[in-house]
Parts: sequence; C-alpha cells; structure tokens
Amino acid sequence: MRFLALLCFCLLSFAALPQPALAIENPSAFLARIYATYSHDDASVAFISQTGPKRIASKKFIAVLAEDQALTLSGDIGYLDADPICQCQDYQNLVVKNINILSNDNKKSHATVTFRAFRDSNLTTTTGFDLVAENGQWFIDDIFDTNQQSVRHAIDANNKALRIKGETLP
Repeated sequence: MRFLALLCFCLLSFAALPQPALAIENPSAFLARIYATYSHDDASVAFISQTGPKRIASKKFIAVLAEDQALTLSGDIGYLDADPICQCQDYQNLVVKNINILSNDNKKSHATVTFRAFRDSNLTTTTGFDLVAENGQWFIDDIFDTNQQSVRHAIDANNKALRIKGETLP
C-alpha cells in the first residue's frame, strides 16, 4: 500500500513539473514561406505591414509601421519606398539562394536570406532578419538592409522626428 501511495505521489509530482514549450516552426521554414510568395508574379506577396491572420511582422514592428502611416500625409507613401523584404520595388520570379540561421533560441532568431530578385539575373542581395516568437509563431521583428541598417529603427527615428516637428495627425 505504501508503495502504491509513493508511486502515485511520484507520478503527480512529475506531472506538476513545468513542461517544455511546444516546438515552433523552424525559422528557416518561416522565411522560406515568406520568400516563396515572391517566386511567382501574382498578388500573393507577404507584405510587412499586413495585419490579421496573414501578419508576418512582430507587434512592435507593426506598431512602428502603423505610426508611420498615421504620420504620413494623405497621398504620400510613408517612410518605406520599397519592399524591405526583397529590398526592391520590382522583382520577377525571385530565387532564394541561401537562408542562414545565425542564432536561434526558439524565442529570438537572427538570420540572413540571400536571393536574386530576378531569376535571369546573377545579382544577389542579402537581407538580415531579427525574428521573435509570439504565441508559438515566428514574426519579423526587424529587417537589416544590405548596409546592415535596421529598417525598424530607421522608421521609428523618422516617426520621432516627425512628431518633434509637429507633423502629427489629429
């Protein structure tokens, strides 16, 4: 009887231990899914400012992008004048050459993607990404251009400058 009680106690104690978090998608697979939308010429491209179920940017990045749009005068396009994911305004059948995960702890990941914006071109571009896990999914927290400049911080700095100038909407 004591053995049975001890066994039950051990089983219940083990069940009370913190369980490991569910495994989330590999960051390479997340980035590959985003870039796959650029591999053909239709309107299914993953937009960085997309909200709702198709959102690919972190809550922090979305907030910075939303403020940029709120500070942008009607008819203007805002800070981004090109797609930061492909660092381009145009592409044709984009081809990913390499996705390199530089660090990953399943909460944050840093990666680079090297690609050709045009299938028939030999010119490659490398874009850096900081990814963050939110609710068990990866989201883009920042993008780094070819000069390794932070896109999110550049937009945020521009937003602050516009607020200082008083160029805010009512």
